[in-house]
Parts: sequence; C-alpha cells; structure tokens
Amino acid sequence: MHAASRFAVGLPVRWPLLKLLERAYRWQYPRRSKRQRQAMARYHGCPDRKDPRRVRRELRLLARHWGCYPFHYFRYDLFREGRDLDDRALLAYIPEFFLYHVFLPPQEGAGDPAILADKLRTVDLFSARGIAQPAVLGTVVDGRWRGPAGAAADPQALLAAWSEQAPPRVFLKPAAGSGGHGIIVLRPGDGGWRRSSGEPVTAADLARLAGAGRWLVQAGVVQVAETARYYPGSVNTFRINTTVEAGQAKLRCAVIRIGGGGRELDNAALGGIMLGVDSASGLTTAQAGNELMQSFAQHPDSGHRFAADALAVWPEVRAFALRAAAALPEYTNVAWDIAATAAGPLALEANLGFGIDCYQSVLGGLAAAFEIDDPAPYWGAGRRRPATMSS
Repeated sequence: MHAASRFAVGLPVRWPLLKLLERAYRWQYPRRSKRQRQAMARYHGCPDRKDPRRVRRELRLLARHWGCYPFHYFRYDLFREGRDLDDRALLAYIPEFFLYHVFLPPQEGAGDPAILADKLRTVDLFSARGIAQPAVLGTVVDGRWRGPAGAAADPQALLAAWSEQAPPRVFLKPAAGSGGHGIIVLRPGDGGWRRSSGEPVTAADLARLAGAGRWLVQAGVVQVAETARYYPGSVNTFRINTTVEAGQAKLRCAVIRIGGGGRELDNAALGGIMLGVDSASGLTTAQAGNELMQSFAQHPDSGHRFAADALAVWPEVRAFALRAAAALPEYTNVAWDIAATAAGPLALEANLGFGIDCYQSVLGGLAAAFEIDDPAPYWGAGRRRPATMSS
C-alpha cells in the first residue's frame, strides 16, 4: 500500500492533510530521489535552457494547476529550449506527488497490496484466476527448496529436472524483489547450468541460496520475433497500465521495455530503454527513450532502427491485459509486465507501485489518459481551482 493511502479519507478533510504531506515531500524528494538529482544536474548543466522568465512562468503555471511543487518540470527536461510546448501540452504532464498521493489513494480497491508485492503469492493468485504466466520450476520457502508442486526437493534433482525441461533460461527471483534487482539468470551450458558470467551453478550453490530468503524460480520464455528484433539478449516486455472502474477494465497507457548492454533483463532501473505504444492502435513511437530523457533513433547495441510501426501482436497483447485486469477487479490500478510469446501473451508481474516516469518519458504528458481534467477536486475542500489554460 502506498504510504499516502492513510490520507484516503473523506474529501472535505483531505486538503489540509495533503498539504502537510506535500510540504514534507517538497523537502525530502529531491534529496532521496536519484532520478530527481540527475534531473537537477541536467538543468544546471543545460546550455540551452529556456529564458529564465519563461521558466519561472511555466513553473508557476504548473504549481497553480497541480497544487504541488512541479519537480516534474525538471524530471522531463521541460526547461529545454527544444521542448517548446504550449501551456496545454505542458500541463498534461502529471507530477509524481499528485499521482501517488492525491489521485491514486482514494481509488485503492479491496485487494491486498502485500500479495502483489510478493512474487510467490502473485503466481498463486495468477494461477487461481486463470492468468497465463511462465512455468514455475521451483521455490524457496522457509529455507527449503521445493518443486513446482510445492513438495520438498533436493537441489541436485531440481538442476537435473531443469535440464530435462530445457527452458532457454531459468530466472531465480527474490520473492520481495523489484526493479529487476537481485534476479539471477541461468543459461544451459556444458555439463549443466551457468550464470550469465559463465560460472557454473552447482547443487551446493542452490543450497546456499536457500538461506538467503524466499525465491521464485520460473522458466524463461521465447518471445516473438516482433519484439526480439529490438534486442534479442532480453525478453522485451510490454509495461501496460490498466484500471478497473465499475467492473470494467480499461487500458490507460503502454510501453515496450527493451534491454541492452549485455543484460538479460529489460528493467528501466537497470538501464533499459522504452518504446512508446499507442494504446488503441498499437503504433510505436518513432524513437525510444530512457528515464534520463535520452532519445534513441536506433538501439545502441543491436543497431535496430526504430520507426513508427503498427505492432501485429498488439491486439492480442491488449486483449490479454484487459482480461487479466478484469480477473483481478479488487486491484483498481495495475501496471502489468507482459511477454508476447509464440504460445500467447504471458503475465510476468502485476505492479501497484508503477512508475509514471516510465510512461511519460517516452509518451509525453498523460493527464488525458488518466482522465484528469481539473486536479482541484481531487484535493478536497480548500484547494483553489487552477487558472484557465491557454492553448
């Protein structure tokens, strides 16, 4: 559950509590957020900033409209001379504080956030709701290895079973991990399984791993050629945001996450890049980008040249995301990680703490996608309505 969810009380009393929280956030966020520190460094070192008077006017406009300090003005490089957006386009960018502390908490459904924060509980939930996912090859629970069915298993027998099943890769995931951190990737090699570095993995290694917390082990999947072309070294997944309103699932926004640098994971936190996807048509953006606001006309490793392409696999992936969201109606807002495979789409994760910057870095402002016209009512009583937008 998001830290601000305790403020999801009746609207008439939310405003003063949220303003106190916003003041604390204004002090803490630029000190605690690595991405924001990087953004401020870009601002101070930028040789082509807009005229200072224009920067001040745009900061005032954003603060008045959203009701909070506009850190996102720096986060998305909106200060650059080349980012010549009119007021409407500028105001379309949603600040993180507003989304996570004002907009989302009152919409939280009845679903237990702890389930989706735990990969072992998530796979059980997906299985119970009929959401297709990669095969489970084993788990570590209470310091003991278990097989796919949950029975105690010997590490040597597990390694032999994985070799017999012959998945292209094996992913060992910390049950409480996020952002791809801590994941161990194994590849088949001479005489057994090896880490990405080439180091062999033995039964003794797995036995030691059992003492390092709870783990989920899943088979790697073979992605379709349409996503593999970007960078074949990782499974390049769709990150899709959905919402469920009155039992009806809707898709808000989507990107394709693409790995690189020899890494086998596509997470943005590990240096991956993103390609925007139009949620209705499946048309991709002409360039990829990353969370440092760098643009890529071609993939820096594979050399694939990006273009505005209509993805043939998108209708199937989109329909899968909507079915998955409808299968978990107790979770109102979810960001899905979905792999497109020859056997059909598979859900890798369902995230409640999704990063809006992952989307807005490549798609631009998403106020319309989140159906936020006037931010004032979300704050509750006391929040003045913003000035009229100019076009």
